[in-house]
Amino acid sequence: GNYYKLQEEIQIKTLDASHNRVQEIGPMNVPNSIELMFINNNHINKIHTNSFIDKTKLIRVDMYANNLQKLQLHQLRIAPSIGGGRNSVENQQPLPEFYLGGNPFECDCTMEWLQRVNNFTSRQHPKIMDLQNVECIMPHSRGAQIRPLNQLDNSEFLCSYESHCFALCSCCDYEDCNCDMKCPTNCTCYHDQTWGTNMVDCGRQETQKFPQKIPLDVTELYLDGNNYPELDSNLFRNHNKLRHLYLNG
Repeated sequence: GNYYKLQEEIQIKTLDASHNRVQEIGPMNVPNSIELMFINNNHINKIHTNSFIDKTKLIRVDMYANNLQKLQLHQLRIAPSIGGGRNSVENQQPLPEFYLGGNPFECDCTMEWLQRVNNFTSRQHPKIMDLQNVECIMPHSRGAQIRPLNQLDNSEFLCSYESHCFALCSCCDYEDCNCDMKCPTNCTCYHDQTWGTNMVDCGRQETQKFPQKIPLDVTELYLDGNNYPELDSNLFRNHNKLRHLYLNG
Protein backbone atom coordinates (compact mmCIF):
# COMPACT_ATOMS: atom_id res chain seq x y z
CA GLY A 1 0.00 0.00 0.00
CA ASN A 2 3.03 2.33 0.30
CA TYR A 3 1.57 4.03 3.37
CA TYR A 4 4.54 6.39 3.78
CA LYS A 5 4.57 7.42 0.10
CA LEU A 6 8.15 6.41 -0.50
CA GLN A 7 7.95 6.16 -4.28
CA GLU A 8 10.18 9.27 -4.65
CA GLU A 9 12.79 8.09 -2.15
CA ILE A 10 13.38 4.50 -3.21
CA GLN A 11 16.04 4.52 -5.96
CA ILE A 12 15.18 1.27 -7.72
CA LYS A 13 15.93 1.06 -11.44
CA THR A 14 14.78 -2.48 -12.20
CA LEU A 15 11.76 -4.18 -10.66
CA ASP A 16 10.91 -7.79 -11.50
CA ALA A 17 7.62 -8.85 -9.95
CA SER A 18 6.73 -11.28 -12.73
CA HIS A 19 5.01 -14.64 -12.07
CA ASN A 20 3.31 -13.50 -8.87
CA ARG A 21 -0.29 -12.68 -7.93
CA VAL A 22 -0.32 -8.90 -8.39
CA GLN A 23 -3.87 -7.77 -9.21
CA GLU A 24 -3.55 -4.03 -9.84
CA ILE A 25 -1.00 -1.29 -10.43
CA GLY A 26 -1.22 2.33 -9.23
CA PRO A 27 1.09 5.37 -9.07
CA MET A 28 2.04 4.65 -5.45
CA ASN A 29 3.11 1.06 -6.16
CA VAL A 30 6.10 1.92 -8.37
CA PRO A 31 9.19 3.98 -7.46
CA ASN A 32 9.55 7.10 -9.61
CA SER A 33 13.16 6.11 -10.37
CA ILE A 34 12.09 2.96 -12.19
CA GLU A 35 13.56 2.21 -15.62
CA LEU A 36 12.69 -1.44 -16.25
CA MET A 37 9.52 -2.99 -14.87
CA PHE A 38 8.55 -6.63 -15.34
CA ILE A 39 5.06 -7.41 -14.09
CA ASN A 40 4.20 -10.04 -16.68
CA ASN A 41 2.42 -13.31 -15.81
CA ASN A 42 0.44 -11.87 -12.91
CA HIS A 43 -3.29 -11.41 -12.26
CA ILE A 44 -3.40 -7.69 -13.07
CA ASN A 45 -6.91 -6.62 -14.08
CA LYS A 46 -6.70 -2.92 -13.24
CA ILE A 47 -4.24 -0.11 -14.01
CA HIS A 48 -4.99 3.12 -12.18
CA THR A 49 -4.86 6.45 -13.99
CA ASN A 50 -1.42 8.15 -13.93
CA SER A 51 0.37 4.99 -12.79
CA PHE A 52 3.31 5.86 -15.09
CA ILE A 53 3.11 9.64 -15.51
CA ASP A 54 5.76 10.43 -12.84
CA LYS A 55 8.22 7.77 -14.01
CA THR A 56 10.46 10.07 -16.06
CA LYS A 57 13.23 7.47 -16.53
CA LEU A 58 10.95 4.71 -17.70
CA ILE A 59 12.33 2.54 -20.53
CA ARG A 60 10.24 -0.64 -20.54
CA VAL A 61 7.12 -2.08 -18.89
CA ASP A 62 6.22 -5.72 -19.53
CA MET A 63 2.58 -6.54 -18.73
CA TYR A 64 2.35 -9.63 -20.90
CA ALA A 65 0.00 -12.44 -19.81
CA ASN A 66 -2.17 -10.72 -17.21
CA ASN A 67 -5.96 -10.45 -16.84
CA LEU A 68 -6.53 -7.07 -18.49
CA GLN A 69 -9.92 -7.04 -20.21
CA LYS A 70 -10.42 -3.30 -20.69
CA LEU A 71 -7.79 -0.61 -21.07
CA GLN A 72 -8.33 3.11 -21.57
CA LEU A 73 -5.80 5.41 -23.18
CA HIS A 74 -5.44 7.63 -20.11
CA GLN A 75 -4.30 4.60 -18.08
CA LEU A 76 -1.10 4.46 -20.14
CA ARG A 77 -0.26 8.16 -19.92
CA ILE A 78 3.48 8.74 -19.50
CA ALA A 79 5.67 11.66 -18.44
CA PRO A 80 5.19 14.63 -20.82
CA SER A 81 7.97 16.37 -22.72
CA ILE A 82 9.74 19.46 -21.31
CA GLY A 83 7.26 22.21 -20.58
CA GLY A 84 4.51 19.73 -19.78
CA GLY A 85 4.81 19.91 -16.00
CA ARG A 86 7.01 19.22 -12.97
CA ASN A 87 7.95 15.69 -13.99
CA SER A 88 8.85 16.08 -17.67
CA VAL A 89 11.44 14.55 -19.98
CA GLU A 90 13.60 15.63 -22.88
CA ASN A 91 11.87 15.52 -26.28
CA GLN A 92 14.61 13.33 -27.71
CA GLN A 93 14.23 10.70 -24.99
CA PRO A 94 12.81 7.52 -26.59
CA LEU A 95 9.26 6.55 -25.76
CA PRO A 96 8.92 3.84 -23.10
CA GLU A 97 8.26 0.41 -24.59
CA PHE A 98 5.21 -1.47 -23.30
CA TYR A 99 4.26 -5.12 -23.88
CA LEU A 100 0.57 -6.03 -23.64
CA GLY A 101 0.16 -9.34 -25.46
CA GLY A 102 -1.39 -12.37 -23.78
CA ASN A 103 -4.19 -10.39 -22.09
CA PRO A 104 -7.90 -11.31 -22.62
CA PHE A 105 -8.87 -7.91 -24.05
CA GLU A 106 -12.55 -7.36 -24.85
CA CYS A 107 -12.23 -5.05 -27.84
CA ASP A 108 -15.40 -2.97 -27.69
CA CYS A 109 -15.89 0.59 -28.98
CA THR A 110 -13.79 2.03 -26.13
CA MET A 111 -10.72 0.04 -27.25
CA GLU A 112 -10.48 1.15 -30.89
CA TRP A 113 -7.56 3.49 -30.02
CA LEU A 114 -5.29 0.52 -29.28
CA GLN A 115 -4.89 -0.21 -32.98
CA ARG A 116 -3.65 3.35 -33.62
CA VAL A 117 -1.68 4.17 -30.48
CA ASN A 118 1.74 3.81 -32.14
CA ASN A 119 0.76 6.39 -34.75
CA PHE A 120 0.01 9.17 -32.26
CA THR A 121 2.36 12.13 -32.69
CA SER A 122 2.25 13.64 -29.18
CA ARG A 123 4.56 12.37 -26.46
CA GLN A 124 1.85 11.32 -24.03
CA HIS A 125 1.64 7.57 -24.47
CA PRO A 126 4.15 4.70 -24.74
CA LYS A 127 4.98 2.61 -27.78
CA ILE A 128 3.31 -0.78 -27.72
CA MET A 129 5.93 -3.20 -29.00
CA ASP A 130 3.86 -6.36 -29.43
CA LEU A 131 0.61 -5.20 -31.06
CA GLN A 132 0.97 -8.14 -33.45
CA ASN A 133 0.53 -10.47 -30.45
CA VAL A 134 -2.53 -8.72 -28.99
CA GLU A 135 -5.73 -10.72 -29.39
CA CYS A 136 -9.29 -9.57 -28.87
CA ILE A 137 -12.30 -11.37 -27.45
CA MET A 138 -15.27 -10.34 -29.60
CA PRO A 139 -18.43 -11.03 -27.52
CA HIS A 140 -20.73 -9.89 -30.34
CA SER A 141 -19.09 -12.00 -33.02
CA ARG A 142 -21.01 -14.75 -34.78
CA GLY A 143 -17.76 -16.16 -36.14
CA ALA A 144 -14.39 -16.41 -34.42
CA GLN A 145 -14.68 -15.27 -30.81
CA ILE A 146 -10.96 -14.44 -30.58
CA ARG A 147 -9.37 -12.31 -33.29
CA PRO A 148 -5.93 -10.72 -33.75
CA LEU A 149 -6.08 -6.98 -33.09
CA ASN A 150 -4.27 -6.09 -36.30
CA GLN A 151 -6.92 -7.88 -38.40
CA LEU A 152 -9.87 -5.87 -37.08
CA ASP A 153 -11.63 -3.09 -38.95
CA ASN A 154 -12.70 0.09 -37.12
CA SER A 155 -16.34 -0.93 -37.57
CA GLU A 156 -15.78 -4.12 -35.57
CA PHE A 157 -15.09 -2.38 -32.25
CA LEU A 158 -18.64 -2.50 -30.89
CA CYS A 159 -20.38 -1.67 -27.61
CA SER A 160 -23.76 -3.05 -26.57
CA TYR A 161 -26.73 -0.77 -26.03
CA GLU A 162 -30.33 -1.04 -24.86
CA SER A 163 -31.49 2.47 -25.70
CA HIS A 164 -29.86 5.63 -26.96
CA CYS A 165 -31.20 9.00 -28.04
CA PHE A 166 -28.75 11.25 -29.86
CA ALA A 167 -28.21 14.67 -28.28
CA LEU A 168 -29.58 16.58 -31.28
CA CYS A 169 -32.53 14.25 -31.76
CA SER A 170 -35.90 15.96 -31.35
CA CYS A 171 -38.22 13.04 -32.11
CA CYS A 172 -37.30 10.40 -29.52
CA ASP A 173 -40.77 10.60 -27.97
CA TYR A 174 -42.46 9.72 -31.27
CA GLU A 175 -42.90 6.62 -33.38
CA ASP A 176 -40.64 6.01 -36.40
CA CYS A 177 -37.92 8.29 -35.09
CA ASN A 178 -34.71 7.67 -37.02
CA CYS A 179 -32.38 8.86 -34.25
CA ASP A 180 -33.97 6.96 -31.36
CA MET A 181 -32.17 3.66 -30.81
CA LYS A 182 -34.04 1.09 -28.74
CA CYS A 183 -32.96 -2.51 -28.80
CA PRO A 184 -35.99 -4.78 -29.42
CA THR A 185 -37.12 -7.11 -26.64
CA ASN A 186 -35.12 -10.36 -26.43
CA CYS A 187 -32.52 -9.02 -28.88
CA THR A 188 -28.95 -7.82 -28.40
CA CYS A 189 -27.67 -4.65 -30.07
CA TYR A 190 -24.21 -3.20 -30.68
CA HIS A 191 -22.76 -0.01 -32.15
CA ASP A 192 -19.34 1.40 -33.01
CA GLN A 193 -18.12 4.82 -31.82
CA THR A 194 -19.59 6.73 -34.76
CA TRP A 195 -22.79 4.63 -35.00
CA GLY A 196 -21.80 3.83 -38.56
CA THR A 197 -22.28 0.20 -37.56
CA ASN A 198 -25.52 -0.66 -35.76
CA MET A 199 -25.92 -4.41 -35.28
CA VAL A 200 -29.21 -5.90 -34.09
CA ASP A 201 -29.18 -9.62 -33.29
CA CYS A 202 -32.61 -11.20 -32.91
CA GLY A 203 -31.57 -14.56 -34.27
CA ARG A 204 -31.61 -18.15 -33.03
CA GLN A 205 -34.78 -17.79 -30.97
CA GLU A 206 -36.99 -20.28 -32.86
CA THR A 207 -39.91 -17.89 -32.58
CA GLN A 208 -42.71 -16.96 -34.97
CA LYS A 209 -43.08 -13.49 -33.45
CA PHE A 210 -41.24 -10.85 -35.42
CA PRO A 211 -39.29 -8.27 -33.29
CA GLN A 212 -41.03 -4.94 -32.85
CA LYS A 213 -39.49 -1.51 -33.51
CA ILE A 214 -36.18 -2.47 -35.03
CA PRO A 215 -33.99 0.70 -35.01
CA LEU A 216 -34.26 2.51 -38.33
CA ASP A 217 -30.48 3.00 -38.47
CA VAL A 218 -29.74 -0.74 -38.29
CA THR A 219 -26.89 -1.76 -40.59
CA GLU A 220 -26.68 -5.48 -39.77
CA LEU A 221 -29.81 -7.42 -38.83
CA TYR A 222 -29.75 -11.05 -37.69
CA LEU A 223 -33.14 -12.81 -37.95
CA ASP A 224 -31.76 -16.28 -38.63
CA GLY A 225 -32.77 -19.42 -36.76
CA ASN A 226 -36.42 -18.42 -36.32
CA ASN A 227 -39.77 -19.78 -37.54
CA TYR A 228 -41.24 -16.85 -39.44
CA PRO A 229 -43.91 -18.18 -41.85
CA GLU A 230 -43.92 -14.96 -43.92
CA LEU A 231 -42.57 -11.42 -44.05
CA ASP A 232 -44.62 -8.29 -44.58
CA SER A 233 -43.63 -6.45 -47.76
CA ASN A 234 -43.20 -3.14 -45.86
CA LEU A 235 -41.09 -4.63 -43.09
CA PHE A 236 -37.83 -2.90 -44.06
CA ARG A 237 -39.31 0.04 -45.94
CA ASN A 238 -37.66 2.71 -43.74
CA HIS A 239 -34.42 0.89 -42.93
CA ASN A 240 -32.38 2.62 -45.60
CA LYS A 241 -28.99 1.97 -43.94
CA LEU A 242 -29.43 -1.80 -43.84
CA ARG A 243 -26.40 -3.49 -45.42
CA HIS A 244 -26.64 -7.10 -44.20
CA LEU A 245 -29.81 -9.08 -43.55
CA TYR A 246 -29.67 -12.67 -42.26
CA LEU A 247 -32.84 -14.73 -42.72
CA ASN A 248 -31.23 -18.16 -43.07
CA GLY A 249 -32.51 -21.15 -41.10
